[in-house]
Amino acid sequence: KKIPKVYRCFYITGKSSKPYNGGMTMKNTSPLDQVTSSLLEQQKCYDLILEKMEEQKKAIGLADEKRLLAIIAENDALIVATQKQEEKIRSVFKDISEDERNNIIKATATLREQIEIILKKLIALEKACEEKLNDEKAHIHEQIKALQQKTGVLKKYGKPGEEMSWFSKKA
Repeated sequence: KKIPKVYRCFYITGKSSKPYNGGMTMKNTSPLDQVTSSLLEQQKCYDLILEKMEEQKKAIGLADEKRLLAIIAENDALIVATQKQEEKIRSVFKDISEDERNNIIKATATLREQIEIILKKLIALEKACEEKLNDEKAHIHEQIKALQQKTGVLKKYGKPGEEMSWFSKKA
């Protein structure tokens, strides 16, 4: 599935048949509107990533590797979309005065706090998924180790025609 050049959350995930543009064009709006629009778009993307992380956690629990890889690919596309919005915000901040920048920061404080809450949830879910994967890795490592030990014990008995075991010269 080829990802289009337009990195919009709703376009990528297929939840809308056309790209989501926030209802406005960036060139004809004030810096505050531009930043607010980008932050809202980031929030939508992070919400979608949060949904995908819940699915990822379930896929890990079910050991569904194909679904897990698909979810990771979807999350990567959403992360690219959030990075594009971050670039837009930086671009706006680059072209405005310090006072305007401070006013925008104050005006968007609530929205940025909401995004931070979502990010904290994402980090917690990511850590939970990482722990599950590490537990599974440790379990598989233990199984391999046990199998190697069993194989080592069997090798002591030897193959027919080779040296006999130490406890019986007839066996």
